[in-house]
Amino acid sequence: MAIVDRISRVFANVSADVLVIFNTGTVDSNFLYFTGFTSGVFEDTLLIVKKQNASVLASELEYYTAMSQKRKGLEVIK
Repeated sequence: MAIVDRISRVFANVSADVLVIFNTGTVDSNFLYFTGFTSGVFEDTLLIVKKQNASVLASELEYYTAMSQKRKGLEVIK
């Protein structure tokens, strides 16, 4: 499922404009769901989900892993 489809499904059921997900030391299933990432730790990484797209604020260590898995609708910021 495309990221924009995942975003649409969630925002159809909540009354919010933005979701913020902070992936801590353990892997957050919500973080993986919205990013579509299948590898990488992404410890202490912030994900901002808006109605049209999502942005990952990746650390220097995870930036290239995120870029290699980036899909349409997902912005990766270092």
